[in-house]
Amino acid sequence: YILYYTLDKNMPIDDWVMEPIGGDRLTHQVLDLNLDTVYYFRIQAKNAKGVGPLSEPVQYRTAKGERLQLK
Repeated sequence: YILYYTLDKNMPIDDWVMEPIGGDRLTHQVLDLNLDTVYYFRIQAKNAKGVGPLSEPVQYRTAKGERLQLK
């Protein structure tokens, strides 16, 4: 599989970040995302015959993170 992600879903797919994922994997962790930020993800299958169609974009907002409490 090929996982694509971006902050702007209207960017051309060539400008999205691309991460290859082995076909035997059922999960994948994307690292180094910004807190409290909306990302868009798309996935595409790939095999010896080429690549399949791209999925529609899926929106995901990362966690807000912890706030510091001043005393």
